[in-house]
Amino acid sequence: MTHIRPATIDDAAALAALERKAFDATFYHLMSKAQFSHLIKKGNAEICVAEEGGSICGMGVLLFKSNSGFGRFYSLAVDPDLQKGTIGKDIFQHMERRITEKGLKGMLLEVRADNQRLLERYKSLGYAVTYEVPDYYPDGVSCIKMKKVF
Repeated sequence: MTHIRPATIDDAAALAALERKAFDATFYHLMSKAQFSHLIKKGNAEICVAEEGGSICGMGVLLFKSNSGFGRFYSLAVDPDLQKGTIGKDIFQHMERRITEKGLKGMLLEVRADNQRLLERYKSLGYAVTYEVPDYYPDGVSCIKMKKVF
């Protein structure tokens, strides 16, 4: 069973390693151990860790701006060896709950324009396209910005 908990500073290296394992740097901007450490210690963010059997198998990152009523769902990574289960869904639902627990209006997120499967999944969960940002990812693909009001 997956256990979700807040990330600690001791998780920073494992989170950076998980992100490198889950994402190709050709297509995504990856965070370093130092960036994870900063977000955990001082950033206006929440990072959750999913564990199975005492090992980190997934993580999610929420970012916050003091002048916004929305949280930004920045990243979700699941160990590629475990991606056929419910870990990603569990993390995503946890992050949506955190937004409502914080009393925010809703959640913002972004999707690669060429990832139609994920774009359709978010639409099915009530997220609406707000706009597109051209040349957003390292390989030049646009991102689709989406929003859901809770």
